[in-house]
Amino acid sequence: MSTTTKRPLQAEDLYQLQTLTECEISPDGQWVLFCVGRVDRKTEKKYSSLWLVNTDNGEMRQFTTGEQNDNHARWSPDGRTIVFLSNRADEKQPQLYLINFAGGEARKLTALKGNFGSFAWSPDGTRIAYQFRKTDAEVLEREADEHKKELGVVARRVTRTMYKFDGAGLLPEARWQLWVIDAQSGATTTLTANERVAQGPPAWSPDGRLLVYTANRHDDPQLHIGQEDLFVVSVQDGVERLLATPVGRKRLPSFSPDGQWISYFGAEGLADPFPPTNLWILPSSGEGAAHNLSADHDRDCEPTIMGDSSGSTPQRPLWSADGAQLYVPVSRHGQGELHAVATDGSALAPIIATKGWWATTVGTKASANWPIATAPLPIPVKSGSTMRPRRADGN
Repeated sequence: MSTTTKRPLQAEDLYQLQTLTECEISPDGQWVLFCVGRVDRKTEKKYSSLWLVNTDNGEMRQFTTGEQNDNHARWSPDGRTIVFLSNRADEKQPQLYLINFAGGEARKLTALKGNFGSFAWSPDGTRIAYQFRKTDAEVLEREADEHKKELGVVARRVTRTMYKFDGAGLLPEARWQLWVIDAQSGATTTLTANERVAQGPPAWSPDGRLLVYTANRHDDPQLHIGQEDLFVVSVQDGVERLLATPVGRKRLPSFSPDGQWISYFGAEGLADPFPPTNLWILPSSGEGAAHNLSADHDRDCEPTIMGDSSGSTPQRPLWSADGAQLYVPVSRHGQGELHAVATDGSALAPIIATKGWWATTVGTKASANWPIATAPLPIPVKSGSTMRPRRADGN
């Protein structure tokens, strides 16, 4: 029997903790890009940087450095460029930056006042669609006036039911809108402009002509929870089309590889405010009914995990290259597993059922954060029937 005495956790140990989030596999499957968060002992501030780990040999290297927050990185379709959010150069406001995978300095792409949400590359790698929420005019006015800045927020008229969040404070009056930016010139186009309605995270059609997203178009969505609809919008002219779907919660839609179908996580009905989530598909043309693929399998298809150190990163349904099945995280016995679902709903089979929480797949490989309290945080990678843990614990 071991005689080693374990000491209790101390406050100073918190400086040694590093969090791993947002795993993104490169298009060629050779690298996993992820974010490492830490707390700086001297400044008592949180910083994050981007790291890479090779899926074949486990080689790991830090990709960005500095006292800033670099996160939410996404590979371009050809794997040569990475877009990410950063507040470098002493900016309080995070902006979109581009950096070459081969190295070099990051290039600032935006200079906006507000908050960025989800963003995604177009299939041809020339544009980026993103959610953006403008800073309220009164806030900008106060920041520009030293006297008003010193006074702070004296009073505020609240016109929405959900007006603040823990960790975020008072929410702006503006809602999430969809924008598209040219990755070379930085020219932007606003696709939605209904400031009373928040638009959900966008996903591109394979031909780059359309974006699909969810939106709750009620004046006060918090009084109509779970009444989202699916929309597609033309990137060229902003013409929007509503897709007929059952009434109920909807999230994270995505196009099939041939563009003929749209998948999404959702539930039917309004009786249960927090219903189990199922996987649905419907024709992207809107000519045909939505079909619940997981109705007969008694599994929640959109599990999330959250903690005090980092939030959750929901994963869209991911289509196989041939469009015959989808990969989805499911909840079973208190853990997340990666399953494959046939597009006719005939099978729901586990791809990875190891203890942990699976998050990302691309091509024939899958990777994820694997949070187990008694073990370091690796990034396991599975290719075919082989799974290889790739240590990325910052040591």
